[in-house]
Amino acid sequence: MPNFDPTRDDPDWSFPFQHLVVHLVPILDGNYAFVLAQGDQAVVVDPGEAAPVLEFLRARHLCLSHIWLTHRHPDHVAGVPELLRVTEARVVAPAGLPVPRVDVVVDEGAVVEWGEARFRVWSTPGHLPVHVSYVQDRPQPELAFIGDVLFGAGCGRLFGNPPELLFASHRRLMTLPGTCRLFCAHELTLDNLAFALNRGMPSCGIVWPGCRRAAPGACPLCR
Repeated sequence: MPNFDPTRDDPDWSFPFQHLVVHLVPILDGNYAFVLAQGDQAVVVDPGEAAPVLEFLRARHLCLSHIWLTHRHPDHVAGVPELLRVTEARVVAPAGLPVPRVDVVVDEGAVVEWGEARFRVWSTPGHLPVHVSYVQDRPQPELAFIGDVLFGAGCGRLFGNPPELLFASHRRLMTLPGTCRLFCAHELTLDNLAFALNRGMPSCGIVWPGCRRAAPGACPLCR
């Protein structure tokens, strides 16, 4: 992965949109938390670890106002208790998550507004029966936070859930414009491509850069 410096914007880690900037914050082993910034206000999506998120917020002088969660797994929610201890953030999440509290319970069709940005909540089950995505929908979809529904060249595990359920969520994501950026919570692109190539796929077909673990150029698995 490219070096991460929380004090500066870097095109590998920061993505400007019309009303906000999305910052990728690496956590745990190959996970991302996402910090959305408008002015000095911030939202964090799926903070599976608190310390890197707090370091980023302090380095950028950001005040955390909200925490958005997609599903219950520890690598997405384990940082919530510490973030609540040191901030006054409000938690937005589907019902039944193992966190100290949820201030706003969301499900299919809910609208989450934050500053100038507005997101529609999609129910995207399959990885788990209860899993939501946050899709920015005004003026048109530019970005979405999709948790573990879909990864680079792969998707989240099923944990015994029907494959058709996850596939339906994939089909729904395919209705978004091709310009819409999907922010998934794990960096598994090379691992997923290696898995596919080891099972006979002739080439990955990716025009690099497609994954943050390699230098720009040809795909490292195919060149």
